[in-house]
Amino acid sequence: MKRELKYIKFEDIDKGKWDSLVSASQDSNVFCFSWYLDTFCKWDIIILNDYQGGIALPKRKKLGFTLLYQPNFVQKCVWFGKQIETNDIEEIHTMIGRIFSLARFNCNLQFGKVTERTNLVIHLNSEISAIRSKYSRSLKRNLKKNSGLVKIQENGKSSDVLNLYKAVWGKLNPQLNDTDYRLLEDLVNKRPDNFVCMTVCKDQECIAGVLLVEEKNRLHYILGANSALGKTENALSLLLDSIFYKYSSSDYIFDFEGSSIPSVKSYYERFGAVNEPFYELEINTGLVYFLKNTYNKLAKS
Repeated sequence: MKRELKYIKFEDIDKGKWDSLVSASQDSNVFCFSWYLDTFCKWDIIILNDYQGGIALPKRKKLGFTLLYQPNFVQKCVWFGKQIETNDIEEIHTMIGRIFSLARFNCNLQFGKVTERTNLVIHLNSEISAIRSKYSRSLKRNLKKNSGLVKIQENGKSSDVLNLYKAVWGKLNPQLNDTDYRLLEDLVNKRPDNFVCMTVCKDQECIAGVLLVEEKNRLHYILGANSALGKTENALSLLLDSIFYKYSSSDYIFDFEGSSIPSVKSYYERFGAVNEPFYELEINTGLVYFLKNTYNKLAKS
């Protein structure tokens, strides 16, 4: 069969075929499903033949330009399904260049300007003793010291986690606004079976919490936070350890989704997390390329 790549706009996507492709592909992830993408963005696709392979392309309009970007709470959009070939990558590159004035998004392909991004994961296919054996000494000591001093709730409220996250990290993440948080909470309420929300309480106060999205055999760490008291009690570490205990000896992978921030990366590595990198691609075309280069030259002069 002849290989044919097709660009399909959002309104023409067969969502049933698309989600079937996502579900059947080993290399896809939760961010590729239509129900997830529809929550946070408009998106087009490039597919191979009749939905034998494909990649989602989140898009938005800004100042009259069409931009390919990475929406908040969407880690990456990968090519999945039938294996891609070298000529396919070149054609995808050309297609994106025709449609988008500026492209900057995360995926598993390499073209344009490529920047490797850290993605830390823990494979949970071992007994908990083997998983914990990879913890750092300081983490083991802190977990033992604080064990039993707090209460972990497996069915926490997403609103508690979101409010705690905004209080602790909101000012450091100005790219997230109230609309982003509302969309995420609405999705959790709409599809509770796809999310894991856990909190840590002490004296009826929520001092730590995490929100994960679950699909196939992967747990994606969407967000999490410690209060000041939570840090003192090592609450977030206790919570993560309890998750690893719950899913140990399974085929699950816990995906921290980062981080490029040294202190956060170091914290995740204390749990024995290993790097499975992805790529950030940047493509500048046409007038946007000219304007960006002009701006950079003026800024340096």
